[in-house]
Amino acid sequence: MNVLMVFESSLEAGEFRSSAPGFGWFHNLEIWKGQSLALERIAWLNIHGVPLHLAKNEVFDSIGRTFGKVILASQIQPEDNKLTYDCVGILTNNAKKIEEEVVTWDSNKFTIWVEERRGEWFPDFIEDQENYMKK
Repeated sequence: MNVLMVFESSLEAGEFRSSAPGFGWFHNLEIWKGQSLALERIAWLNIHGVPLHLAKNEVFDSIGRTFGKVILASQIQPEDNKLTYDCVGILTNNAKKIEEEVVTWDSNKFTIWVEERRGEWFPDFIEDQENYMKK
């Protein structure tokens, strides 16, 4: 996934880039010079209506994979008391909001509703989200 970061100056960008080894979640850092980038985005999928006998993390993740690469897997726990619903994070190249019924599973027919959660999302490393948005 490509991420575009904006800095106050090229000096600040250069300093960040030189300290990048401390930011291990980046695979590659480049200065953007107008080159074309593929559309990729993170989407959070609410998955509803999974039959109880199929309510397993692997099933929710498999449903998520039909829409993109799973980057945050299902973490459903029996003690959650929400066995037929969960959220999965995916990386997708689809620009359109995801809202679909999945009607087949394991050679049986079940209606499962998949809906993209909308709203602001921030990575965990951004602690002060309110002030971040004011910048």
